[in-house]
Amino acid sequence: MGVDRPFDRLASPYDLFMAPLEWLFLRPRRKQWLPRVRGDVLEIGVGTGANLPFYTAGCCRLIAVDASREMLDHAAQRVQADRHLRLAQMDVQHLAFSEGCFDWVVGSLLFCSVADPLLGLSEICRVLRPGGRLLLIEHVRSTWPLVGRALDVANVFWNNFTRSCNLNRRTADAVRAAGFVVRRVETYLMGVVQVILAEKAVGEV
Repeated sequence: MGVDRPFDRLASPYDLFMAPLEWLFLRPRRKQWLPRVRGDVLEIGVGTGANLPFYTAGCCRLIAVDASREMLDHAAQRVQADRHLRLAQMDVQHLAFSEGCFDWVVGSLLFCSVADPLLGLSEICRVLRPGGRLLLIEHVRSTWPLVGRALDVANVFWNNFTRSCNLNRRTADAVRAAGFVVRRVETYLMGVVQVILAEKAVGEV
């Protein structure tokens, strides 16, 4: 029996389901942040590839990974023939790369579903070069107290339904706990969505 990956089943309807949020909010954030990414880049949890059109020639090398083969198949349809891009099936908790080989790691809407966020973030820290940067666009537990408590209650039902996604992760706190220096956090939509920019400390192995 194969490994159960909930996102395999969601790959086909995912873009349609996400379309309103994508066009109203996520796409402007991708357009704002991704052109700033430079050098050797790893995208984690690439999903159907929504970020891929926004990377520029400043990326010398781009590797995009996802645990779901079905998601990767959809992402492959966005790949341009002349892009220096490689897709690979891989879990962020077990990255098959050597230490210190990337300048940037990028992820969007991923850490709500990672079983062990600290393990995944530790792996990201390991593969980043000292001074390397982590860019995340994530939905999180709201910073608004009443909304946050409502998400705590809703998460019991939502997590059971999706079998992976959590509505109340405190991802910025997890990034700090993994040893990153958080440089910037932008918060949107009643505190539910955050853009997190963090850096691996110089001298950290």
